[in-house]
Amino acid sequence: MRAELTTPPPPLVRNPIPGLVAVILHMGFVGATVGVLAPLTALRFKAWGASPLEVGLAGGMTALALLVMIPLLARLPRVNPTIIMGAGCAVGAAALVAMQLLPDTWAWIGLRFVSALGLTMPWLLGESWVNLAAPEHLRGRIVASYAAAFFVGFSAGPILIDIVGYQGWAPIIGAILFLVGAALPLMVARRYAPVIAIHGLDNPFPVLRRAPVVAIAALAAGLTESLCFGLFVVYGLDLGWGASQSLHTYTALLVGGIVLQYPIGWLADRWSRRRVLSLISMITALAVVGLSLVTTQPTVALLLSFLLGGGVLAFYSLGLILLGDHFHGEDVVKANAGFLLAYQGGSLVGPSLGGGAMMAAGPIGFTVVLAVAGGVLLALSLRRRV
Repeated sequence: MRAELTTPPPPLVRNPIPGLVAVILHMGFVGATVGVLAPLTALRFKAWGASPLEVGLAGGMTALALLVMIPLLARLPRVNPTIIMGAGCAVGAAALVAMQLLPDTWAWIGLRFVSALGLTMPWLLGESWVNLAAPEHLRGRIVASYAAAFFVGFSAGPILIDIVGYQGWAPIIGAILFLVGAALPLMVARRYAPVIAIHGLDNPFPVLRRAPVVAIAALAAGLTESLCFGLFVVYGLDLGWGASQSLHTYTALLVGGIVLQYPIGWLADRWSRRRVLSLISMITALAVVGLSLVTTQPTVALLLSFLLGGGVLAFYSLGLILLGDHFHGEDVVKANAGFLLAYQGGSLVGPSLGGGAMMAAGPIGFTVVLAVAGGVLLALSLRRRV
């Protein structure tokens, strides 16, 4: 049986399930838009002769937008989240139109910041909505479904670009249609949404310090996800897998991250969530160590990549589940803001830390960084109750 720290309050809406289904669909479409923006920016910048630094600056706009948006949202009163989430989709769509009209590197960097301002709204409020409205006995599965929906959408973005190309209006229109798809469920969900108090967001860290494992899970999620998304194929090439096997194992990693979310959430609803985090941390560390030892066994490498993807992406969802266990009411939104900032901090550190380790030690550097991240989270989750 799973021990709880506190008795959670009842859900803030009488019938939360329709609203939760809507917000999960909403975030799937938002994820698809994000999945278009990242490769589209990289491809357009390369065609324009932009430097890697400029590509990196564009990618870093999400973290900057989050830092700017949190104190701005803190000035608003209690609101129905669908209003702000819908406004965020509109801002994102407007930025996309401007990006097509202004084919310039620095204009796009600025517009990526504007689009990130918009898409930060559904990200922050959507996660808070899920934790506030989810019934306690279903929180693990609901949060896991929410995370899986985002990553399914995210994976659809590159597929769209592969189909329509990266030049012209086609990918821009596709991304805008994804935002329209994100807005439609909100129209149905408004009556089922909890009213969220978002004042006080300008200082979320004192709240999050009460649950250090939640903060470390967010940091580890950002670090390991960005490291795997950015360098896993390079890691495979350095291990001598060749381009084809490297891409196949990368695909297995992504599929594992999506497919294993719900089973992990199901387990988190039936067992101690802290122990589930410990188990996933251990599996992740062992999987990446195993990968460095099976370079001549492609089938085993595919299985280990599948497990690694499930573990890496579960750091985020399990951290979010634990956040909902530990915080209630207005503290949920404050803690979620700190959670996202910690995640973005890890995302900024991951590629440079992993890249530096690989330059110094070859592919073993990648292994060490991921294994240490899993090991630290394992040790912390075993020592502290959250």
